[in-house]
Parts: sequence; C-alpha cells; structure tokens
Amino acid sequence: MVRGTMRVLDEIVLLPAPLQQDCEARRWYTEGGETCIALSEGGKLLEPLPTFGPSFYAVIATGVDPGEANHYALTHGYCHARNVN
Repeated sequence: MVRGTMRVLDEIVLLPAPLQQDCEARRWYTEGGETCIALSEGGKLLEPLPTFGPSFYAVIATGVDPGEANHYALTHGYCHARNVN
C-alpha cells in the first residue's frame, strides 16, 4: 500500500476497469449501498462507476493511506466498510 500525503484531485480523471497493475483493497458504502468509494492497493481513492461491476473509476485522490481513506469515507457519508481481498 502506498503511504503518503493524500492529494485530492481538482480535475475529473477516469480510469478504465479493470484497474491495470492495481486492484481494490477496501470499499466504503453509503447507507443503502447505492454508491461507494474504494481504496486501491496503489493508494488511489476511487469511485467505481457503476458501483457494482464498474466500467470506470473516477479518481478522487492519490497518495492515500488506509487511515486517510477511512477518515475521508466517514466524513463523506460512506459508513459501511468492507475489505475486498
């Protein structure tokens, strides 16, 4: 897992699914599970589009460690965490 200072992106960046040379490590879902965010093994905070069976990922931030991802998730209404491994 990449550790560093979280850098939230100002622009919209989309990555095609499946992720190349990276994979989801953890997901946080909103109440009801309609949307989620995911932390990749490479330290990217992502929004899968669509939530299940994504075609793309919107990159929210890079250089994210698990603690930063958890804090971001909880402060943005993503309260249900699940390990993907």
